[in-house]
Amino acid sequence: HRATVARLRPRDGDVVGADNPGLGRALHEPHPYLGPDALALALPDRLFCAFPRALDAAGVVSFDWTTDDMRVQADRVFDRPDASLASLEITQLQAGAF
Repeated sequence: HRATVARLRPRDGDVVGADNPGLGRALHEPHPYLGPDALALALPDRLFCAFPRALDAAGVVSFDWTTDDMRVQADRVFDRPDASLASLEITQLQAGAF
């Protein structure tokens, strides 16, 4: 599988154009810092990454990995454009919860 570069849909966080089942498809819960212009990578092994187009203020880099049994989303949040860590938020869900 090859990675797909796409854009997030503003409402639900699904990636536009990632219809290959081997690629990551979406974020469970898009972080508010992402915004409608966020870029996304749908990567092999059901890994998904979203990040801001530019770092001019607060931002987040989000990863979502889905397996047969679990789904994990990690959000690395920063408050300044120097990308210093503000928080690391991790969400885990069991199969059937998503």
